[in-house]
Amino acid sequence: LTSLSEGVVFIDGKNIAREPEAIKNNIGLCPQENMVFPDLTVYQQLHFFGTLKATGKNKQELEEEISILLHKVNLTEKRNFIPKQLSGGQKRRLCLAMAVIGDANVLILDEPTSGMDAESKREVWDILLKMRGEKSIIISTHDMEEADILGDRIAIMHTGRLKSYGTSMFLKRLYGEGQVEVTLSVQPWCDSIKILEGIGISAQLLSQDEGKMVFAIRMGESLPEALD
Repeated sequence: LTSLSEGVVFIDGKNIAREPEAIKNNIGLCPQENMVFPDLTVYQQLHFFGTLKATGKNKQELEEEISILLHKVNLTEKRNFIPKQLSGGQKRRLCLAMAVIGDANVLILDEPTSGMDAESKREVWDILLKMRGEKSIIISTHDMEEADILGDRIAIMHTGRLKSYGTSMFLKRLYGEGQVEVTLSVQPWCDSIKILEGIGISAQLLSQDEGKMVFAIRMGESLPEALD
């Protein structure tokens, strides 16, 4: 990784420059390109990284973690497949599981859905949404819809500098004019009418599928309070 040019980074209260060994097993990295061993099965990939990272677990505990992870990323039936037998979305989910193995509390994901079709992208989003509250996740993305759906806080970078930071609705209110489109991740059984009524402001439903709903609302003072 690139060395620090300035500033200080702490993870769990530890300085990454001074105590790298103390925190390295608490970080999971999923690079933009799929980094997998071509001749190892899905299970073997996870077992290899689990052996390196989950140093405090015995064999049975590691096996249990692998089984749980395979279920979370919907790869249980592919556990004995090698990478060339997987689709692009399945490979991406495997890389995500490899980042998570070892109970890493901090995940760094670089363009996690780059090059995916809409269905595969939605599957990865669903996995990450289920991890909310369990881990700290840093995502680098050029996809504004992805940032809108997944980000509790969004940082806008330009030429290596932080230009703006805040919730999705804060940024929309700060830079938007007229109407703004809002995307919510929802369960298939959610009633769109009740959701709009619950927000308490006038909104127009633009689209809805089994995973999300998109609606337009007028920019106003009540926007951040209603949706942040």
